[in-house]
Amino acid sequence: FTLTRHRVQGLDSGADAYLCHPVEPIELVATVNALLRVRRAEQALRDADRRKDEFLAMLAHELRNPLAPIRTAVEVFRLRDAADPPVRRACEIVDRQVAHMSQLVDDLLDVSRITRGKLDLRRERVELAAVVAAAVETSRPLVDAAGHELAVALPADPVV
Repeated sequence: FTLTRHRVQGLDSGADAYLCHPVEPIELVATVNALLRVRRAEQALRDADRRKDEFLAMLAHELRNPLAPIRTAVEVFRLRDAADPPVRRACEIVDRQVAHMSQLVDDLLDVSRITRGKLDLRRERVELAAVVAAAVETSRPLVDAAGHELAVALPADPVV
């Protein structure tokens, strides 16, 4: 039964050239065995890729869990010691880092959803100005915190 199954797998893998061209039996066996090795390697890669995607999804969910209590703790410190400048600065730093970590975890979850086919990307036409405005809004706290100046120059006519 195993030999027959291997022969069928070999034919499915493309080892049917011997039907059209004369081939030595030893060469045919070697070709079938090589094709079977390739097929097993491809399956192993698919399995590893699936396990990686499952791991990323689990990791993202596990990383997300501690972020809410950290954010809540920052708010409690802010309310309790709002007038103390070192505490206020520390809260701002932790709050920015938690927001950054939350974005990274959300991105990781999105990648996981996309690779597992659980997220559909919808393509639509958007104006460049709206995309740039959203990017600037997202980046503004980091730009301001670093003391940088951000200048944006967009074309006068809408770009879609």
